[in-house]
Amino acid sequence: QEIPPRIERELQRKDGYLGIASKLVDCEPRYGQAIEYLLGKTLVFTDLSKALRYCKDERYPYLIVCLDGDIINPSGAITGGYWQTSNHTSVLKRKGEERKLLELRKQNLIEKEDNRQQALGVSQQREQLEDRIRATSNDLVQYQLSYDALNQQINIIKSRIKHKESEFQTGLEQVKEIDREIMQVEQRIAGIKQASEEMKNSNAEKVTEVEKYRDEVEVNKRELEVLKERLKANQDQLKIAEIELNRQKTNIDNFQKVLASYQQSWDTAVKTKQQLKNEITGELSRIEDLTKSITRKNQELATIAGLGINLEKDIKLLISKVENLKRETNPLQDRLNEVEARERNLELICLRVENHIRGLEARWKETFPATIPDPDSCVIPAYQVKELKKTIELLHREIEEMGPVDLGSIEEYEASQERYGFMLNQYEDLVKARDSLNELLKKTERIMIKEFEEFLILVNQSFKNTFIEVFSGGEAYLKLEEEKERFDAGVNIEVKLPGKRVQALNLLSGGERALTCISFIFSLLRLKPTPFCLLDEIDASLDEINLARFAQFIKELSKAMQFIVITHRQATIKSGDTIYGVSMPEQGVSSVIAIDVPEEKYLAG
Repeated sequence: QEIPPRIERELQRKDGYLGIASKLVDCEPRYGQAIEYLLGKTLVFTDLSKALRYCKDERYPYLIVCLDGDIINPSGAITGGYWQTSNHTSVLKRKGEERKLLELRKQNLIEKEDNRQQALGVSQQREQLEDRIRATSNDLVQYQLSYDALNQQINIIKSRIKHKESEFQTGLEQVKEIDREIMQVEQRIAGIKQASEEMKNSNAEKVTEVEKYRDEVEVNKRELEVLKERLKANQDQLKIAEIELNRQKTNIDNFQKVLASYQQSWDTAVKTKQQLKNEITGELSRIEDLTKSITRKNQELATIAGLGINLEKDIKLLISKVENLKRETNPLQDRLNEVEARERNLELICLRVENHIRGLEARWKETFPATIPDPDSCVIPAYQVKELKKTIELLHREIEEMGPVDLGSIEEYEASQERYGFMLNQYEDLVKARDSLNELLKKTERIMIKEFEEFLILVNQSFKNTFIEVFSGGEAYLKLEEEKERFDAGVNIEVKLPGKRVQALNLLSGGERALTCISFIFSLLRLKPTPFCLLDEIDASLDEINLARFAQFIKELSKAMQFIVITHRQATIKSGDTIYGVSMPEQGVSSVIAIDVPEEKYLAG
């Protein structure tokens, strides 16, 4: 059964409580029930004192385990450890501290690498921000020029509108004047008609006068027609002026909208510039901190490298000293061997003499059981003198065979022995230094292998993703050569094109092999991008289908990286933003033609 939630909440408030063992263990899901069954009622505390304090306060029948290895059974018995005093450090704790220090060192190395990567990323971000600031500044300049040009156009349009309005007012006044003239003419016509009516009732004498008046009416009618035509023309001009005025008003509204959009873009650009300045300030502070950290780390590395170089120099010096001392000690060693051989011969002679004396004493005791007399007081019989002389002659010959004895050889032996001890200590130090260097080399090799394997995994994943994007499917991966040393092993590329089986690189066609190599180069550029990339006729062996893929892919990558491509292929040339053509119109004279593709498209509509 699991621990009830109420008791678990009470345990959370206890000092030194870490949790239930089943919840602190990571395992595969299929082993979850077994872990819950085994550790579901086991509590974990930091140390024994806090666990005992909990046992005194509570009486729950649970198994308690401490980080030091102590176990408190539900019955109250303590096993698996002992009471830890403040002046004692257990082996487990020391091992735990060693593991913590190793983990801390590993974390420091990881943080160092992260700081280096962050510094590179921050440098790239700073460059991108500077590019954005330069682009924003250029946009601001263009906006300012456009804004000034629009203001000039608006002023011109306003002056034209004022001119048209004055012409419109003049036209209105002319129309009013024509209307007044028309009214006067109509009044005159009405008067003439009335007079003609009166004249019809008058005498025949006034027929001529009526004819005269009729002629005047005809003249006035013609003048009226002329005035109507003038009115109609003025009305047409008025309509044209109204249409022009409306068009100018529409243009003003459009220019005002464009001006408002440019003003909004100006405000946005100013805000973006301020935001970029703030970001740059923050990034510069981060860069400064990272630079200080990197400088500190580089100083530490330089110190370690200097120590390594000094150690290597010391080792070389000690090796040369050892060689010199060996050359110096070889004659001494030979002489020492001669002295030791002579010493052994003397020891043997002394032993023989002592044995001979002991034999003489034994014979003396056998012959004369009394105490051996003093040689000075001993009287040698005549019959023994001859034998003693023979013995003395024998001893003389043996002494002559020994040769002259050098009494200074003992001191020389002691000095050689002391020098031999010093040289032995030097040799032991050299052996220790050699072992230390071998260990350092092995450690360096392990670090290099680890970093190589980690980078190989990243390159493999990037190569796989890039290959899928270029070929629209398939698989590709890197594989180390087997049965070789890690540093001597080569890297093979194995490819599975869409709809085909896995093949080695040398079994592909020329275009497929070239596009695969291009994918590998681009995968490396994605991991460690560069400010620009120079490609010299890299698409020469591609067919039309693979060439289209290459052009599309390099167009996408050009959003984050600048490419300088030397090519003769039409599809690659079309994908460029700026095209430079180099020709030789005369012998030894090159001519360069530059085409800005976006500008040409804009000019072409």
